[in-house]
Amino acid sequence: MERWIAIKLVLPIRHLAFLLLILLSGCHQVTIIVKKIPPNTPPGSAIFISGNFNFWDPGDRNYALTLNPKDSTYSVLLPTGSGAIDYRFTRGDWTTVEADLCGNPIENHHLRYQKSDTIQLEIPSWKDLGPTHCDEVTFILNKIPQQTPPDAKLYVGGSFNNWQAADPQFQLKRNNKGQYYIRLHKLLTGIEYKFTRGSWEADEVDEVGNSISNHSFVFGKQDTVLVDITGWKDQFSSVQNGEWITLLLTVPKTTPDGDRIFVAANFNNWNPHDMRYEMRWIRNWTYTINLPRKRSHIEYKFTRGDWSTVETDKYGNPLENRRFTYGNMDTLRLDVQAWEDLVNDNL
Repeated sequence: MERWIAIKLVLPIRHLAFLLLILLSGCHQVTIIVKKIPPNTPPGSAIFISGNFNFWDPGDRNYALTLNPKDSTYSVLLPTGSGAIDYRFTRGDWTTVEADLCGNPIENHHLRYQKSDTIQLEIPSWKDLGPTHCDEVTFILNKIPQQTPPDAKLYVGGSFNNWQAADPQFQLKRNNKGQYYIRLHKLLTGIEYKFTRGSWEADEVDEVGNSISNHSFVFGKQDTVLVDITGWKDQFSSVQNGEWITLLLTVPKTTPDGDRIFVAANFNNWNPHDMRYEMRWIRNWTYTINLPRKRSHIEYKFTRGDWSTVETDKYGNPLENRRFTYGNMDTLRLDVQAWEDLVNDNL
């Protein structure tokens, strides 16, 4: 009888041992080695691994990486298991989580337990410390016209895509602040570019509807560029008569070749060198600019870039502000008699 009981007890134990052996053979243990960390990592910083195996605790001391002083690598042994895990690295909390080379958020690392027991990787940057060597530049539209449709699709076209106005590869996205942005890979040379709403008939212009020069950018250490867009070309073409005014200005023949002419007025805080209100040369001694209706009337003067070059009468005496009240007229033909710094040349 006792022998029979012993046999019955031994068999289940052998079965359990066999089952345990099968289970263990299906589990693996993985070592993760971080070969390189960002150069701006504060000395002595603790680095942690956080994942679905520890309830995403960003500062779990059980999963702090160990520094190898011989080769400056960090390593951690993950728990024995099977299947797959997701994880990220931090310096103790989620404000210090790892980021990509340009400081942008990254997807979770993912691994599946297999026979391979070692994984090597690098941490490009930390969220709170920013990038140290970014191969991209982020262009952010800091300001766009109020008339921009809420669902507008915006694009960037330039020397890098043969000036295509609606290239789907260069369509801007929106960030969590609602701003449009796009990331461009750094090139060996600089680029020229403009933003559009999908057509060169709807590209950016200044706030009076005049075409602007191409933006230019030379790649270097800068990783973020803020751009203000003041107007869209097609929205100015729909302005009705009386809502804007064209100025045609004739300047003295003594005006030096290549000098630039500006409008200083009550609508731009009397700035004598406001790039937004630089007049466009159309022929010898003749310039033009389109001004939108901002108020019922405007006051203004012409300069060559500062108040020492402001217009005067032919004897060099100061002039009162020019005035214009918006109405049915859409074109003004004007003359500058003399410039303050060149009066003697006119006599």
